Amino acid sequence: MLFDETDRILQSVGEREQELRKLLCDLAAALLNAYTERLEWLKWANREGAGREREQSMLDEQFKLLRPQTLRTLGMLNTLRGFEGSF
Repeated sequence: MLFDETDRILQSVGEREQELRKLLCDLAAALLNAYTERLEWLKWANREGAGREREQSMLDEQFKLLRPQTLRTLGMLNTLRGFEGSF
């Protein structure tokens, strides 16, 4: 009986942890997509003469730093925890 309850609790924790990992992956994907969409819009706007070159340049630099960090963090999560999700 004690072992059954322990198994149930551990399974519940594992399921929550798996769900949290998936949410983290979804959040990272949303973040990267938001950067990509904004950069694409800025490129278009600047071709149309909007004068937002500085914003585009700064955002592009941020994205170049953020993207590898985000992917590296998700990769470590995958490696350390054996997560089978996709990102």
